[in-house]
Amino acid sequence: MDPKVLKKLPPTLAGFLRRHSAASIEGGAAAANLFKCVKNKETGCWKDPIYSLRRQAVLRKEAERYGFSEWLPTRKDSKRAPMNGISRWKGTLDERTRAQRIARIQKALEEQPQKIAVWKAEKKKKLSEKDIFIS
Repeated sequence: MDPKVLKKLPPTLAGFLRRHSAASIEGGAAAANLFKCVKNKETGCWKDPIYSLRRQAVLRKEAERYGFSEWLPTRKDSKRAPMNGISRWKGTLDERTRAQRIARIQKALEEQPQKIAVWKAEKKKKLSEKDIFIS
């Protein structure tokens, strides 16, 4: 790696590239295991990754910002499996039931004048019955 390029980079990214750029370029086992836990074959114990998740995130952000993201090992979430079947957004409950709701409201609005007429007739009848008992 060119020292002039490394001087322009942030210290964390420059240090990472200085130490591990050869392994990253070759894509060897060392590059793949920098960010992963490694199992010791003799003892069966797991060794923590060289870079913690927090430090991995910082390195990844800086590498993406300065154009060195392809030098880092691939992220686990960057390889998404393709979706099977119909991929359509199901929408919210409001969006799914909008047509039925609008139809129900329209029907109620059409019946509204008859309902008002019935209500007024009943109200008039009740008022006339009250007048009989008062006098």
